[in-house]
Amino acid sequence: MKWTKEQLDILTKLYPNHTNIEISIFFNTTKPSIERQARNLKLYKNKELKTKINKSRTRDLSYENLTIIAKKYKTKNEFSENDSSAYSAACKMKIIENICSHMIIQSISSPELMLKYIISQLFDTKILFNNKKIISPYELDIYIPKFKLAFEYDGEYWHNIETDNKKNNLCIKNNIMLIRIYDKKSYLFYINNIKNQLKSNINKINNYCKKNISSEQIDNISEKKILSFVNDNILDYDKIKIITQSYNNYREFKTQEKKLYRKLCKLKLLDEYTQHMHKDIIHWNIQMCEEEISKYNKFNEFYKNSHKCYDYIQKNNLYYLLEKINYVKFKKKY
Repeated sequence: MKWTKEQLDILTKLYPNHTNIEISIFFNTTKPSIERQARNLKLYKNKELKTKINKSRTRDLSYENLTIIAKKYKTKNEFSENDSSAYSAACKMKIIENICSHMIIQSISSPELMLKYIISQLFDTKILFNNKKIISPYELDIYIPKFKLAFEYDGEYWHNIETDNKKNNLCIKNNIMLIRIYDKKSYLFYINNIKNQLKSNINKINNYCKKNISSEQIDNISEKKILSFVNDNILDYDKIKIITQSYNNYREFKTQEKKLYRKLCKLKLLDEYTQHMHKDIIHWNIQMCEEEISKYNKFNEFYKNSHKCYDYIQKNNLYYLLEKINYVKFKKKY
């Protein structure tokens, strides 16, 4: 395969902490290809992964033992993170699906599930999800056979341009219209992003399918029901409860569990799981603002680390306090 700059950048990030088998599966290429590119880029595994790999060579990773190991975990992601050597061995032996049949399927991301629910509300006909038979060997996130219409959710990080081009060409070859929904950092919640992009494609979809879906129909799909559908299909409620209950201080939880905090924010479940936590509320005044501002030389650093203080300044029209950190120059520049 020909490697793009974006793919090489992703390889550089993945290589130190993942086995070559895991990476080859992600890029849909061979292990020697990964090893060759790693040598060209002078990439190395970290010490922790090397130790695990060395230990795995002395372990008995037979089918029976791998089955026993897999039963310890609820999801493939959990299996991969906690015992990467056993997971890699199972992938190499092509038994991963068999020994993980008891696991909760979490290969679908939250935004993919949101898109899945919204499409199911707009089309009252048979819909296939995560199907690999239509444009084999590649997968379509959503496919509606009646209209030969497909939808893909393209995440910002786990995204392979070469695979996308192959999917596009196969869809054209099979007379399938493919609508891509792109991940965007600018949106706090995924739902608005998905709905807005569907609305921007509404005329294209209606003309192709000879339907009359309106923007209002998309807007009226209940956000509460979308989130409920996602939660029922992807979240381990017991595990989240155990983690959140171990914290009494909200700030500490936010700092120590950044990934979970962001996930709960996006799914609007933060209040539900953090209501027992103590929140340190700061009542700002002019003196406190002056003290906070004095810690910084640049406005962007101040705003990044003390946005609550900035909110107080903005609310009370106290912009003169920011002159000490070149706020005026910053405003002109940006």
